[in-house]
Amino acid sequence: MENQGRLDLEDFAAESVDIDALDLNREYCELPPRLAYWNAQLADATRVSMVAKAEWEAERARRLLEAREDARSEKSKPTVDEINAAVMLDEDVSDAHAVYIEKEADRLRVKGIVDAIICKRDMLQSLGAKLRIEMAADPVLREQMAGRSALDFGGD
Repeated sequence: MENQGRLDLEDFAAESVDIDALDLNREYCELPPRLAYWNAQLADATRVSMVAKAEWEAERARRLLEAREDARSEKSKPTVDEINAAVMLDEDVSDAHAVYIEKEADRLRVKGIVDAIICKRDMLQSLGAKLRIEMAADPVLREQMAGRSALDFGGD
């Protein structure tokens, strides 16, 4: 069931960055809430990633203190590099690091979607400007728009 949720989210992400050239009005209307949604997702993913990083660093520091304390009690004195290597090879430290890497990858995935939506916004703005220029050059459309504006404002 979790896989289905992920597929739905991937479909929604793809739909969020796709442009329907035949329905630009809908695209303009849907862009702000989609950008807001994905920015919120990015904020959540960033928070989760930062928490995972803090947990990894705390586990690493905890294990480093333990390794140094163990080294003080031993007759053979390990080097700093040997202590650091033992900490990095510790299973709990490794697991915490793997969780952090996974959460950071999730954050970067969402950041990519946000960046793509921002590009979509820029493209829609450029496309809108291009269409306005083309419409201004078309005498029939220009006449229709002039008549529409007069009607909209109660003019003649």
